[in-house]
Amino acid sequence: MVALIGENYVGKTSTVVAFCRMNRAELVADSLVVLDLDERVCLTYETPLGFRRQGLKNITNLLDQIEHRLTVSPDTGLVALVQPEAVLGRRNAPGGPLDHIVHLVMGPVSRVETLELPDLQWFTAAPPSRVKACLPNRAVQVQLPKAWTPENRATAVLNALTNRGEPTT
Repeated sequence: MVALIGENYVGKTSTVVAFCRMNRAELVADSLVVLDLDERVCLTYETPLGFRRQGLKNITNLLDQIEHRLTVSPDTGLVALVQPEAVLGRRNAPGGPLDHIVHLVMGPVSRVETLELPDLQWFTAAPPSRVKACLPNRAVQVQLPKAWTPENRATAVLNALTNRGEPTT
């Protein structure tokens, strides 16, 4: 299982939707990683996918055919909220152990770097050692040009996960 993380509006949702479609992968959750600290696994978290900006443009033709809700974000403007099954053809998958963390960042060129686990915001009263026991020791940071399509980004993520991304460190 892979957790795709990054700053707000970096393209995580459109990248993960393209990744799932291209690789027949399944989505477990979109906006939140929920961990069962006793079982050391991620749990399914059902929420609508939020498409904004270019991601919204990419699904505009689909909106007439699927149930959705439009809202407005003060940061990004119009947002279409869509259930994962309307876009991916199935509900979110059961969770499991978290094998990889991919940190998406935007930059002028494509670059892959192996990192120590980034400092993540965890909302829990559990000791940090219990959370850390559920996570991989390292993360992969994938820097992507802003102009890339979701399919280009998904391919870069797959290449980084399969060591074809030639990490720089």
